[in-house]
Amino acid sequence: MVGIIDSKKPSGRAKPIQYLYAAKLACNTKVKDIKSVFPSIIDERNIPFICMDLVYEYTLLVDGFVLTFLLLPKIDRPASQTRDNNGA
Repeated sequence: MVGIIDSKKPSGRAKPIQYLYAAKLACNTKVKDIKSVFPSIIDERNIPFICMDLVYEYTLLVDGFVLTFLLLPKIDRPASQTRDNNGA
């Protein structure tokens, strides 16, 4: 959403420091300017909460999980491959 990983790639690695940098940038940007700083935000209803969300995510990663995650973008599968349509 804020460019920590490239949404066009099948996977990516992120470190907590990347969330901290994005949080500092978001928290120091006026709400009306967020879309120009983070153009990949799709749902504009999230804009007022970007700062809080990034600080929360950073805090969880550093104080809660203490991990580096492999982030995968949402994968759209054909309906024929979903569990409900296979009867399982």
